[in-house]
Order: sequence, then structure tokens, then C-alpha cells
Amino acid sequence: MDPCTSAQDVIRCDLCETAMVQMHCDTCLVNMCKACVGDHMVSDESQKHDIVRFALRKSTPLYPRCTSHVKERCEIEIDKIVNKLNAEVDEMKITQLQNLQNHMDGISKRISEIKEEINAVEQNVNSKDISKLLKVTSGSIVAKYRNLPQKFVTYLPRFIPERIEGKNLIQLFGILSPSSLTADEHGYSLKTTEKLPEAGSSPSVKQLLDEPEIVSTIDIDTGYRHLHNVACLSDEEIWTSGNDSTMKLYSINQGSLLKSIKTKSGSRPEDIAVTKSGDLVYTDYSDRT
Repeated sequence: MDPCTSAQDVIRCDLCETAMVQMHCDTCLVNMCKACVGDHMVSDESQKHDIVRFALRKSTPLYPRCTSHVKERCEIEIDKIVNKLNAEVDEMKITQLQNLQNHMDGISKRISEIKEEINAVEQNVNSKDISKLLKVTSGSIVAKYRNLPQKFVTYLPRFIPERIEGKNLIQLFGILSPSSLTADEHGYSLKTTEKLPEAGSSPSVKQLLDEPEIVSTIDIDTGYRHLHNVACLSDEEIWTSGNDSTMKLYSINQGSLLKSIKTKSGSRPEDIAVTKSGDLVYTDYSDRT
């Protein structure tokens, strides 16, 4: 029929291909008339068919049949992985909250002890007992509470997608980086700078190649007259800066611009870097920040 000279045709039944559609199977995503509902129900008795009126159908994608499990679709393998990752996140959350609560209880206990010591010191100062006064001025009480509790730093889990390689679905889907809770032995009041271990002194220090090796070349038109700096946000995304005030985030695989940020001063950034938590840091030569 010519769409320019005729009205739009009605939706026909997928089974008999003649009658108007009245019902829909949300399980198989099949449109049918009322007369064909029974035939569809018995066509595959292994499935639990969810028959609804056509107007109430769900926009659910039709997943292919699983090659390993005849009676299941590929959406189930995926659902199990998502549920597994959600369970891992919940477990991490419970563990982190418990650790932080224990830490807060310890701090509250220390604060209570310090308040009690302050009250005791005030009573000794106001008394006429010289021995009690000497005990206060000796400094032993202050030294007892000089070291503050350890400072805990919480790192939340981050989903790390995987490239589509291999045959295992869990590897194709991606993994969760573990959450962590680290303790700073110096507590809340001290900041220390540790020297990096020399190469070869620790197995965690990777040896550099004698000659650099080019893994791949990325062709991205950044729009800069001169590209000055590149910082990796992940294996899939990179930050760039050049001869203007705009810092740009690009997708490595697609070569597309994802985000752009201008410096506060309007001058070009002298250098850029990315923190472990994914924050962008830049230095500004003009206002020395």
C-alpha cells in the first residue's frame, strides 16, 4: 500500500497474520489476537507466559536463548551477575559501617575520658593539696592523651567495566573494585611524607623498560594548537590540556568529547593530573594556585 495515499494499516496478529492484535505475551514479546492465545500458550509449555492486553504490554527487550541452558534466556545469566554484584556492595557497606561505628565508639570513649580528666584537673587546681597540684603541673596527664586515635580513610567500591573479550560472561560484564578502610598510624593531627623505596628494594615497585614500547596510537582532534598534557582517568578515558583555558575529557575508544572544564582564571593550565579517586587537579601559573 502507498503510505502517501492510504491510511496506516492496523497491527496484525503475529500468529495468524490476519486478525487485529488484541493481546500480548510479555514473556515472548509476541502480539496476537484473542483466538490465537490458546495456540501460543501450548506452543511452548516450558515457559510461563504472561499474557496481557496489547495496550498494557511492557517494553521489555527479547533476550536470545541461552546456548547452555535450553529453558533459560540470556537475561537470567546477566540478572545473576547483577544480583551478585549488588550483594557484594551490600556486604561491603555493612562491613564499612561496622568498622566506622567501632571507630566512632572508640573516639567517643576517648572524648569521655578526656572530659573526666579535665574535671579532675580542675578540682585538683582548686584544692589546697600541694601534691595534687604538683601532679597536674607535671604534664603526665597531658602526655597520656597526646596521641590521638588513628584516622580511617574509606574508599568506596567503583564499578570497572571490562572490554568484550573472552567467553566468560562475568568477565565480559565487569567487576567491582573492593572497598577498603585504611588506618593512618599518625592519627588526625600529624601529616608525614614518606620516601619512596628504591627500585629493587620492594617487589611492589615495577621495573621500567629499557626502551619504551608504543602500545597503540589514538587519533583524537583535540582542537588545541598545541597539546601540552595528558592524564589518564581510566583505561577508557583521558583528560587533555593545551594552549587555551579548556581541559577536555575524551573517550579513547570512540574518540569523542565527553566533558570540558575551563580554568577559574581563564588562563591555560600549566599541568594536569588525576587523583586515585578520579578527581581532576590542575596548576594555574597565572594566579599561582
